[in-house]
Amino acid sequence: IRDNTAMADAGGARADGAASFRNCLIVENSCSGNGGGVYFARPGEVVSCTVASNSAGVRGGGVFSTAFITENPPGCLYYSSGGTVRNSILYGNMAPADPNYAHADFNWIYDHVCAVPRPLGFGNLAVNPRFATGSYRLASDSPCINAGSNKTWMAGAADVYGKARITWDVVDIGADEFASEPLACRFDVARPSGVSPLTNVFAAQVQGTNTAGLFYRWDFNGDGTDEASGYGLSVVTNVFSGYSNSSVQVTVTNSAGEIAAHRKDNCVRTGPAEVYVSLASA
Repeated sequence: IRDNTAMADAGGARADGAASFRNCLIVENSCSGNGGGVYFARPGEVVSCTVASNSAGVRGGGVFSTAFITENPPGCLYYSSGGTVRNSILYGNMAPADPNYAHADFNWIYDHVCAVPRPLGFGNLAVNPRFATGSYRLASDSPCINAGSNKTWMAGAADVYGKARITWDVVDIGADEFASEPLACRFDVARPSGVSPLTNVFAAQVQGTNTAGLFYRWDFNGDGTDEASGYGLSVVTNVFSGYSNSSVQVTVTNSAGEIAAHRKDNCVRTGPAEVYVSLASA
């Protein structure tokens, strides 16, 4: 759903009944009213979608829902919109108010969503999703990779580009499932924060058409200097001391000389067990 314009509400799509948007790329739409990307007039859902670079003249450049009146039980009127946003990216949308999402009440559920500001809910991220240059595909260092929540419908399903919906063990947030050929790598950190000295374990995962002869280089300070390197170093340990807010990168080279890298900024934070404060200090 791309490059559409509306003179009132609903630049990209309008849902007047119960509607579900799944594996959709909703980008670069605009309207002069509310809901530059998607406008919900009734409860609906946005699942495994990327809603980006849309604009609205009033509210909800990405997703907007209005309230409607229901009668339940009979004779009792109340306003509700309701709905779900799950495993989706709402980022880089524009509006004078609530640029990425705006709802008329608090009945919406956000689950594993990348949006700014961070929505209330489980697994949500308030970060730049890091799209690949010139596209809405995820870059190799995107925090949305392996950050979603697996659902039964994903088994055997495809993403918006026709790739397997789950490439690694965990689904990615957004419409695109990251897959890089011929070599890609990721890593997980066991303890993102703790008391100094903190011993941490890092585990890398590699995929691609050629995973022979893998040579690993680990930079634990984000300064471009490798603290550990060698063949077979998919799992390594490092000790972080004092105050630290360390960025970590792993770089992997295969037997053909192909290179993949993955970096996580500020992924390990440490501090002392005790902090002393002087009452006499200014």
